[in-house]
Amino acid sequence: MRKPKRTTLSDVAEKAGVSRTAAAYILSKTRGGFAKETVERVTNAAREFGFRPNPIARSLQSVAAVFVVIGNPGYPDVHSVDVDNVWVGRLTTQHLIDFGHRRLAYIAPGDSYAYGNDRVEGFLLACKEASLPERDAIVIRDDDSMSGGYRAMQELLQVAPTVTGVCAVDDAMAYGAVKAINDAGLSVPNDISIVGCNNDFFMATDPDFLTTVNLNFVEPGSAATRKLFALIDHRDVSPRDLISDIHLICRKSSAPPKS
Repeated sequence: MRKPKRTTLSDVAEKAGVSRTAAAYILSKTRGGFAKETVERVTNAAREFGFRPNPIARSLQSVAAVFVVIGNPGYPDVHSVDVDNVWVGRLTTQHLIDFGHRRLAYIAPGDSYAYGNDRVEGFLLACKEASLPERDAIVIRDDDSMSGGYRAMQELLQVAPTVTGVCAVDDAMAYGAVKAINDAGLSVPNDISIVGCNNDFFMATDPDFLTTVNLNFVEPGSAATRKLFALIDHRDVSPRDLISDIHLICRKSSAPPKS
């Protein structure tokens, strides 16, 4: 007699419509920043399948262990190190504002991604500081991918055809947006300026094209290690450190709007 198939984490993730990694974080409660609806879908799927996390992993949660999270844990009492993603959103937006753009948009992943939410917050803050009307500061969400950026830009061109400047949460969504703009018979930056983030050379077909933000991906790991040793030594440290070693690289995809 064949044994019934054992439910896996992948089964739960597929049922909930999230990645395996996201399901693991939610069920183990080792990382926050997920939308309430996303958490409910994952926990309901786990309950439906009768899925239980690995008992060893569960036992580790009850140990008074010292650890540091890299990223936004979503909880104020968890020690963490993260890129200052609010500043990233402000920096890219301010770049377009300084060029003279006043009808702006931000394309971002779904609200279950804390880094995306932080960058959107920075975008909205920069628009507010520049006294831009709310109707001229639009946020469109889709998958964090080239195809997601393409769909987001298609939607944006439908709801706000007069937009002149777009910030994307990363270079993948930015390049998807560029393709949608070109397919609509428009051009970058003559009609719409685009700014990405991450300076992802794997995405670049022309290394001199996309205006983007260069992030120091080494420093968060180094800072987390320093914080961890400080905690082990029982030294006082701040709960959350934000890395601001961030700079914008201005290239061909951004320019002043057409007069």
